[in-house]
This record gives sequence, structure tokens and C-alpha cells, in this order.
Amino acid sequence: MPATILVVDDDPAFLEFVCLRLRTAGYKVISCGDGLDAIKLAKANRPQVIVLDIMMPNLHGYEVCRALRADETLNSMKILIVSAKGYKSDMDSAKAVGADHYLVKPFDSKELIAVIEKWTEVPSSRKKPDKQG
Repeated sequence: MPATILVVDDDPAFLEFVCLRLRTAGYKVISCGDGLDAIKLAKANRPQVIVLDIMMPNLHGYEVCRALRADETLNSMKILIVSAKGYKSDMDSAKAVGADHYLVKPFDSKELIAVIEKWTEVPSSRKKPDKQG
């Protein structure tokens, strides 16, 4: 069974791109465009990884990350912050609220997949066949 990834971003084009890329890589993907929905979807679906933007309506990414880390039933999921904010202080703030990794937009989708693959099993559709011989 493929790992479930929750993608949260208020930019519809970015959200569509990331979701398509992750589905193509073999992951089950759910998505939303704001922080309140992100917490609801995380509780309902228990994703292994959350790809989370910072600047969003209702709750920003730092608040979402802090809320997920405070919930004992949700705090083991990996959180990857993605943001156009690339200052060290932004990355430090993400780490302080419990983010596991930080990518600055724009980023190479291969880098996104590589980070997620470290935290999940590689989907069976992408595993290399065992060499016999």
C-alpha cells in the first residue's frame, strides 16, 4: 500500500503540480488549500508525510505544524515545509515548531521526491527489480 501524503498550499497551480508529481511517483495524495482543513485532513487520514506551505489563509503553516506536534496521535508524521521564504530565520522558525525538513520554492521536484522517499517506502511501482543471477 503506498504511503499517504497530505499536500497543503493555497496556490492552486503549485498544489496541482506537487500532487501530480507525487501521484506519478506512486504515492496516495490528498490535498487542501488552508491550515484549518490541513489539521482536519491529517486527523481523518493519518498521512505519513505532510508537505506544508507557510503563508496560507486561516492558519499559517507554523501554526499547523505546532498543532500537529502538540497532538500525541499526530506528532509522528513527517512535516516538510515548502515556502518561498528562504531566509535562515524562516528555516529556524520551521525547525522550532517541529518541521522535519524545509525546501525553498521553487525547488526541483526530484529533491521533493528524494526527501519523501527517505521517510517512506519507495512505492512498489518505482522499485527496481531484483537482479537474479
